[in-house]
Amino acid sequence: ARKLRRVHLGFDPVMFFPGEKKDDVFRVMYAGGLSVQKGIPYLLEAFSTLNIPNSELLLVGDTYPDARATLSEYRGLFRHIRFVPQAELLHHYQQSSVFVLPSLQDGFGMVVYEAAGCGLPVIITENVGAEIRHGKDGFVVPIRDAKAIAEKLRFFYEKPEERKKMGRAARDYVQQFTWDNYHQEVIAHYDAIFTQPR
Repeated sequence: ARKLRRVHLGFDPVMFFPGEKKDDVFRVMYAGGLSVQKGIPYLLEAFSTLNIPNSELLLVGDTYPDARATLSEYRGLFRHIRFVPQAELLHHYQQSSVFVLPSLQDGFGMVVYEAAGCGLPVIITENVGAEIRHGKDGFVVPIRDAKAIAEKLRFFYEKPEERKKMGRAARDYVQQFTWDNYHQEVIAHYDAIFTQPR
């Protein structure tokens, strides 16, 4: 364990930044593979219980076989867009209200930092890999907990000023996780490894 070094992956702040939202829809966005390990069933269940007006669940990503039955069960509840280029992904972040990544396990959800870089508050699980400050940049919820996701989504829906405040905080926080900082962190670890006594 003492030989392990953890390095945060990054995002490009030139490519991902806040923009003007063009409607008043409370849009919940997810980006990534639509699979069970990404927690898609729990996000769908959570959103289905809210029944809040003028809202939309946007799922961006390709469907995995293990999630097809669940997606069929909730057909009509969400809008689905398959793979999109990075420039188009920026547009969807900018037109959303909150970002959710409810993974059961994940190596590292870079989309969390991209969304935060666009000024979105985020809801993630403890197993996403990316880090945020619970209660400041969004919320960290347990895995497989649709009720917790729904509670946090309702919080953001009912408290737009808090939503904007957390989105600004999230954007400021993730500026430390740029690719430039990632490279410097890797170099620093190599320096430490090669200079330590053998």
